[in-house]
Amino acid sequence: MPEEDLSNTQLVIEMMEYSAVAQLFIIEAIRRYADTVSQVDPHTLDGSFIRGQLWVDVAKEIRRKMQAHYGWD
Repeated sequence: MPEEDLSNTQLVIEMMEYSAVAQLFIIEAIRRYADTVSQVDPHTLDGSFIRGQLWVDVAKEIRRKMQAHYGWD
């Protein structure tokens, strides 16, 4: 299936299965973005396609799940 026909989930799975190094890259990218967004004033994110508070809340939840899974502080 051409990459442009993949759903978001399928694309992420394909990238995660590409190599162990790709997995590390993706996990680290998610961790860094979640850390950054979870500390932002939500109002600075308003005006995008989603409310800033929701975006920050999702980042905090992803961060919490990753901390629990990987034992990160």
